[in-house]
Amino acid sequence: MHDRQYTRPLAQVLRSVATELAELAALADHLECTLPAPDGAGLDLGLAERFQVADLLTQRLVGLTSLLDTLADTAPADVALDVGEATVGLKLADQARRFRGAAPTPPAASGEVLFFGD
Repeated sequence: MHDRQYTRPLAQVLRSVATELAELAALADHLECTLPAPDGAGLDLGLAERFQVADLLTQRLVGLTSLLDTLADTAPADVALDVGEATVGLKLADQARRFRGAAPTPPAASGEVLFFGD
């Protein structure tokens, strides 16, 4: 059980989740770009499968982002949620803070090492 309430309008909660998914879709798209290019020596089925999986991951994340954005646009203005309990189990503290309504942490400077406990 959490000690503090983090009440936010439903639309904001949905938009926060959509933003998180959009960032994950961008990361997935970036990872897809890091896969090695086919060398023309024949079709590597394993590599082709990884491209398809990466592309599907990106498409599904983009689709969920769109769905949640649309739901946020149509969410009743008078409905609010206490997201405190829902964020207790999140492993990343910065993610929990974002869902509770805090401003996102600025991205690390280029070349700066970011540890997962930060």
